[in-house]
Amino acid sequence: MVVEVKSAPAEGYSRDYYLARPNPMFWAEVRHLMSLAAVETGGRVLELGCGAGGFLSACAERRRPSLIVGLDVNRAATTLACRLAPAAVVALADAVRLPFGDGTFHAVVAQHLIEHFERPDEVLREWSRVLAPGGRIAVATPNVMYPDPGLFDDPTHRHIYSRAGLSDLFQRNGFAVERCYTLMPSLGNRRLTWIVARWSLGLLLGLRFLPYFHDRGLSLLLRARKTREGAKT
Repeated sequence: MVVEVKSAPAEGYSRDYYLARPNPMFWAEVRHLMSLAAVETGGRVLELGCGAGGFLSACAERRRPSLIVGLDVNRAATTLACRLAPAAVVALADAVRLPFGDGTFHAVVAQHLIEHFERPDEVLREWSRVLAPGGRIAVATPNVMYPDPGLFDDPTHRHIYSRAGLSDLFQRNGFAVERCYTLMPSLGNRRLTWIVARWSLGLLLGLRFLPYFHDRGLSLLLRARKTREGAKT
């Protein structure tokens, strides 16, 4: 069941987009986000921009939180998420004005969402509000240093970040950044990169440790902890 907290404007992604989205890289990000969020049994987890529910399903099965909530503005996405992740509470609502009390969650996750906001500082202050002191936030977002930027050609994107830019965004909004790194470096040719990814994603992800590929992965992954002071209003 979808809980419609408010009349949320649907973004320009179709049901077919969400069905086609899961690929080896998507699932690699999900595994990294679960680890970065440090989700523990009995914890309370919020995924913002939950899409079709891939993270919700994996997290509910492998980490067994006491409460897992997915939120999205797209009705097609929330309908799919309910089917894929029946253990989760799924809300049709806006990630800019969250319908939750202060300090509700131990972990907040956002997979390819932060790049969609015109005023990300305001958004992060709201995300910080619902996160308990010392709680962690984990995000995945496109990397501006990726050598094939055409993959990010999306009219709904507002900011594409570098490692330094993403870290600075979180630090100035009351978070202590603990990790920030990239995944899936380019091999110089889009077709070759995806062929290798499908053949051996682990081999391709391993290249991120080499100096040339260190900052050139397709996605940025960040983990940050809410400080005792939290975000400044």
